[in-house]
Amino acid sequence: MNESWTKKSRDDVSLKNVLKELSGRERMEYLWEYYKVPILLVALGLIILAFSVAWIFSRKTTYFTVELVNVSGSYYEMRKLGTDIFQDYLRKEGLDPNKYNIDVIDSRAVDLENMDTNTPATLQIMTAEFSSGSFDLFVADEPVWEFYAPYGAVMDLRDVLPKDWLEAHKDLWYMIAMDETGEEILAGIYAKEGSRFMSQGCYVLPKPMGIAIHCKDPEKIGKFIMWAAE
Repeated sequence: MNESWTKKSRDDVSLKNVLKELSGRERMEYLWEYYKVPILLVALGLIILAFSVAWIFSRKTTYFTVELVNVSGSYYEMRKLGTDIFQDYLRKEGLDPNKYNIDVIDSRAVDLENMDTNTPATLQIMTAEFSSGSFDLFVADEPVWEFYAPYGAVMDLRDVLPKDWLEAHKDLWYMIAMDETGEEILAGIYAKEGSRFMSQGCYVLPKPMGIAIHCKDPEKIGKFIMWAAE
């Protein structure tokens, strides 16, 4: 770079005057030489901004969240083949799966007969999830239900689902007694054999579907349960 301009910059010649007297290439060299750090910071900021904007516009809105415990291997195979009951439900509700999503937590494995495995840690995680309202719909085998439901982890579905639907589907009820009072609640609904839910391959045998106690929109989840159980 021209040494005279280095001297001028040190003598506090204004940037405007300096740039006015430089050629295009010299201007680039000058700016890079003396404003390298601010330029890099601005560039980094613009990159972060671009990624943030892209993430915001590509992010899907969560319609609700499902916790599936001890799912069968065929569930993953069915999803690989494109069978997805949750996306089907979004379409049924008139929602674009490109904009909305039903989040599925399907990695929880619990073996209450073998507490030497990762089961104690998984139970702690699930307890925290119940307490914080991390999911809305809960599906698991009966021993796992018995670990949580008697202690107020789920809603009584008689307070959520329509009475006429419940009366017509009494054969699907899963009742459980509360620990403190002994009073029975309708904790879950079994999906019928050949139902939409069972066709997803989540379980070999029907398992109860219920609504977590801190679910913010029980009616929304109740609609899904009635649709999926048929």
